[in-house]
Amino acid sequence: MWWLLACGEVKIPVDTGETDGDADTDTDADGDTDADTDGDSDSDTDSDTDADTIDATPCDAWGKPYQTGIVADTGLEEISDVVPSFENPGVLWVLEDHGNEAAIYALSPEGDTLGTIWVDGVENTDWEDLDLVPCGASDCLIVGDLGDNLAERDDVALLRVEEPLFDGLTETWDETPEVFGVTWPKERENVEAVAHTGDGRILLVTKRWDRSAEVFVVPELVDGVVPESLGLLTTADAKAMEGDGMVTSASAWIDGTRLLLRTYRYTYELALDASPTDVSGATLAELPSPPVPHDESVSYDPVLRGYWTIPEAIGAPIWFVPCK
Repeated sequence: MWWLLACGEVKIPVDTGETDGDADTDTDADGDTDADTDGDSDSDTDSDTDADTIDATPCDAWGKPYQTGIVADTGLEEISDVVPSFENPGVLWVLEDHGNEAAIYALSPEGDTLGTIWVDGVENTDWEDLDLVPCGASDCLIVGDLGDNLAERDDVALLRVEEPLFDGLTETWDETPEVFGVTWPKERENVEAVAHTGDGRILLVTKRWDRSAEVFVVPELVDGVVPESLGLLTTADAKAMEGDGMVTSASAWIDGTRLLLRTYRYTYELALDASPTDVSGATLAELPSPPVPHDESVSYDPVLRGYWTIPEAIGAPIWFVPCK
């Protein structure tokens, strides 16, 4: 299971086929965008063996983003998160945000729809983020129905459904979620970023108009849980003057020592203690990211060692940013 990966003891099949990287642009580590003239990816996500032991060491250098495909279903134009499956290699789970179907979709890295989980008995009020969490002998998907742009909701919640296993026959699943209501300790918050850490906690990162971000922790999944603050980050900088700086997605590295933050246009990474109690002094670094104007999804991939991101758009490009 994925939570054992940090021990370096689990072997997972890795597709060794080389991706040719049809991206039109490449982004250097300094954030500059260069034209890709040869059409080849400069990354190295290939494996020399059919099964690699997962290296839980965080990435210390990043390669250029490259495009693996385009979302084929033009109806999926408001993807608000992506997370790679461990149980189903080659599957990227995605969802859409407010007002769309109460559904989680399985995509291939090339962009084809492989299956759909219909989440019964609930509405997609404002689903904003997605992650994998352990649940018994399997993995579960957790949905953050936490979007609240107008700060008026009293029904925000985390939803949990069991991740189905692909058998080559079934393409749709109907699941009734467990619903865990969230009660904010003070004022209502707008959250589009949910990340499960290696120690079993769930981090929530606020999205605020002043471009600040407070990190909360959900110590356990129970109904009515009150998140606890771990401190305030400030993502505002010169780029915030261009309308960026609000956190739209998050992902934690499997050992819990890195937190990936996505804003509309940029990607940042925080260096953390393994089980942080205060993030206000965490080191923030900008990572290479694809040149897209409106992005609300990001997720580490410890198998391929990199991260995935998909912008909101009709026929959205699917991007992978590899470790060097």
